[in-house]
Amino acid sequence: MAAAKTNAFEHLALINRSIREIYRCLGPAHVKSYRDDFILGDFGKDIDRDPIIATQRLAKRIAEHYRLPVTTVIVTFRGGLKSPGHVELSQANEFFVELEASRRFFPKAVAAILAHEVAHIFLHRCGIHFSVEFENEVLTDTTAAYLGFGATILNAATKIEEYPSRNIVRKNTNHFGYLTLDEFGYILAKRDSLFSRDSLALLEAGPSAAGFQSGSKRHKRELAVRPLINRPWYQSLFQRENASPDQLLKSIAFSCPYCSQTLRIPEIHKKLSVHCTTCDSRFFAYA
Repeated sequence: MAAAKTNAFEHLALINRSIREIYRCLGPAHVKSYRDDFILGDFGKDIDRDPIIATQRLAKRIAEHYRLPVTTVIVTFRGGLKSPGHVELSQANEFFVELEASRRFFPKAVAAILAHEVAHIFLHRCGIHFSVEFENEVLTDTTAAYLGFGATILNAATKIEEYPSRNIVRKNTNHFGYLTLDEFGYILAKRDSLFSRDSLALLEAGPSAAGFQSGSKRHKRELAVRPLINRPWYQSLFQRENASPDQLLKSIAFSCPYCSQTLRIPEIHKKLSVHCTTCDSRFFAYA
């Protein structure tokens, strides 16, 4: 797992491909059963007393959220890791995770890293993967956020201020994962849309909430296009009265608002009930 620092939406196509792959491999009922968000709880207090035991307990809780049949989780902190965390993939009911020693006393960072690393195990055991390494990491981030760890990952974001000179202050935001904060916010907004909720209450003020709000705005823009919204009545009437027979047989291609699967409906100038077989969602479209 790498630490990322940029803010943009450059990976949306890959994110939506990842969401479709999760639905395709697990099935809609299984995906939608992850309705509850993971709550960090008192881990911050526990890690001050005994970071190793507290982190191993947290890792087991995270594994249980993913519904992994684990008996033992061994977590160690080691300096010199090339990334914040590393996990050994296996089918055994115990697994080993290494975390960068510098994160030892930062509970939110530890939780975000573990959410990603345990997602690797979850995907490995489910047989879900992409062939390209970076695409597989995006799949892992997307899975973690979409199945209930979006707020956990976003809340690990921290502001960094640097003072290269007396007259200049550089402000940067550091967070964990291969996606940007805006993209994590976008995934969380799509999850909110699925379950008819608003995750802003789970997020801390600052970069975490800002990333979610940016991602939510992007998702809302995607929902504000035809055929998900109706045309003005006069435009629809004019096009219907002046349409040729060939035009009346045309179809409209668009993306499912929940899983982004490409769907088609006939352009018949009516309100239609649409069923997406990929994510088993139903919604109205205005053909």
